[in-house]
Amino acid sequence: RLAQMKAQHATKIENLQKGHGRYHEICQDDFLTDVLKSKNTLVHFYHSDFENCKVIDHHLSVLAPRHVECKFMKMDADKSPFFIQKLQVQVMPTVVVFRDGLAVARLVGFDGLTEGLQEGHFNEFKTEALEGWLAKAGCIEYEATATEAEIEKHTLAGQRRAMMVGYADGDDGIEQDAEAETLVQ
Repeated sequence: RLAQMKAQHATKIENLQKGHGRYHEICQDDFLTDVLKSKNTLVHFYHSDFENCKVIDHHLSVLAPRHVECKFMKMDADKSPFFIQKLQVQVMPTVVVFRDGLAVARLVGFDGLTEGLQEGHFNEFKTEALEGWLAKAGCIEYEATATEAEIEKHTLAGQRRAMMVGYADGDDGIEQDAEAETLVQ
């Protein structure tokens, strides 16, 4: 176990030296060396005038320090016409995931990140949605954790509350008025 922990730490240090743990911009000339230098990389192709690109940019800047197992980079689409054409990037934002230099996954726009959000609020998805997508793509290690409300549903106290009220989801939906509370007291 100790040898495994030392190996993980050595890998982390090596990744940090390669530029992992931060989200930075690269130019077209540095693309191949940066992508080929690391096992797991992702590149966000963006346009500076698009609000959706700024949303993805924000989430990736939050995730980069958390996941040093992947190198997070961004590239201005206007300044990288060769790779835009070569990788067939047609929609902004696009995030391309590379493993050992090969493109293995692609996130186009907010596809798969906005489940459960209302129309017009798609740019308000949570960082965890993107984090989950990146984990499915295989470039980061991540396991989703349950919220307090989800945990309560599966605890004995939460189940008792749901049974007493008669609703399985724990939301009683009953509004008590001030007179009823006074009578109870």
